[in-house]
Amino acid sequence: MESSVATNFSKMGFNASQNWFHQCYEWCKDENPTYSRQQLLEEIKRQWYMVDIREDGVQQQAQIHESWLTARKIVIRQTICLQVLQAVDIAKSAYSQLQDMLKVDNANVAVSSEDNQNQFKASWEPKPNRVLKITLTDGFHTIAGLEHEPCPRLQYPLNPGAKLKLTGPLVCRRGQILLTPKNVQVLSDNGIEELAKEFDIKTVLAR
Repeated sequence: MESSVATNFSKMGFNASQNWFHQCYEWCKDENPTYSRQQLLEEIKRQWYMVDIREDGVQQQAQIHESWLTARKIVIRQTICLQVLQAVDIAKSAYSQLQDMLKVDNANVAVSSEDNQNQFKASWEPKPNRVLKITLTDGFHTIAGLEHEPCPRLQYPLNPGAKLKLTGPLVCRRGQILLTPKNVQVLSDNGIEELAKEFDIKTVLAR
């Protein structure tokens, strides 16, 4: 049964090491002796969603290639499952986002340069779209994901530790994968407590 579950797990694009999968499988089976193949598969997926894939022994090998980070433009054909480390909206200033999150409302903020610029905009002018820049990891390397088209499935702020599935073909320019609704899927939006401390959005924006 383990081999068939492992095959299905691998086909979904997960890159877990054989050792991690075996230990997780044995633990899930001990905890739930009556589980079917499908139930075991779902439980192992849930465990992978909850782990920091940067930990030693979790991932089998790197999925992010060095060429992706340096090429002017490259098309990635494969499907990859990556972990979110941090995400920021680069369409708005970090300062204004931090003020919103801290719920700061005072005279100094009201007359900020950004607000002064906004007051001269005509009512018919379109509001700027959100553009998320997401730091992603395969457990070995990191790469940026850039919201090239609005992706409603990506709820901001994204929790550090969330898992995304990117399906090719993916255009990558100078180390940034261009994200569109058709090629990004949220596998799990649950965060990981340790990562939430390391990549707290307020700390990231303040930096």
